[in-house]
Amino acid sequence: MKIYETLISELKNEPNFVSDENDFKKWVVIDKARIYDKELLEILLKNDELKNEFFVKVDNVFVFKQDYFIQFLEAKKYLDDSYTKFKNKIGLTINNKFLNQQNDVSLIWPYKDCVLEGGASRDEMKKDEIFFNEILARDEITQLFDSKVLTNYNCYGATPPPKI
Repeated sequence: MKIYETLISELKNEPNFVSDENDFKKWVVIDKARIYDKELLEILLKNDELKNEFFVKVDNVFVFKQDYFIQFLEAKKYLDDSYTKFKNKIGLTINNKFLNQQNDVSLIWPYKDCVLEGGASRDEMKKDEIFFNEILARDEITQLFDSKVLTNYNCYGATPPPKI
């Protein structure tokens, strides 16, 4: 019996890993593996074939090979009965994970040396965005960041006026 079939047969005995239609819930198992779920690990340790495949023995302690287990399940999703571990995807990877599998988010600013002039009125919504470069438009940038003066205001009530 193949290791994949052994794994599926063992995990299908647990109701949490099987849908109402008796389908194997692969992504539930992967999520449980990511959090080192005790129930999943006990199932894997009971079977000697699974224990030898997904655990390594260190000083009489079995250590779960989490990355290997998750890659094993994910590879079977894309390429059943294939002799390669690679998915049938082409794309950019970082640390052997595709970009859509990454949890990291990067904010990338296209104009790092510029200041965007912006506004919040409806008239300014129709206006094109202007990026002021630090070298070419130093006066405009200085004017944007200068202190503004608040004039002609009245304060009603017991709270003091804001300090500007």
